[in-house]
Amino acid sequence: MILQLMKSEYQVVFNMSFCRNLLLFLTTAWYKFMSQIEKLLAQFQSNPKNVKFTDLVKVCNHYCGEPRQQGSSHCVYKTPWALDPRVNIQEKNGKAKVYQVRQVLEAIEKIEEMEDG
Repeated sequence: MILQLMKSEYQVVFNMSFCRNLLLFLTTAWYKFMSQIEKLLAQFQSNPKNVKFTDLVKVCNHYCGEPRQQGSSHCVYKTPWALDPRVNIQEKNGKAKVYQVRQVLEAIEKIEEMEDG
């Protein structure tokens, strides 16, 4: 009886420790990912002329989900509105086009306004 009680107490402590460690890991990973997105946005705002296409894709995927069209020369993302700003990006020599970076920044601003209500 005492052995069973000790075993069950150990399992509870182990499970709580495991859950606490898992929560800490997930929280750290989320903050690291969010800070990466925030750093990229700050970079885009300060210099939209020198943006890697792959970085722009990361940000678009974060805010808009996977593109509804890709594989051609464009990645087209779905937005909750019908017209501009569109989220339609295109690679040119490994970089994103400046006007498209600006459109993405406008779209992100609009998405955040809609979320804030």
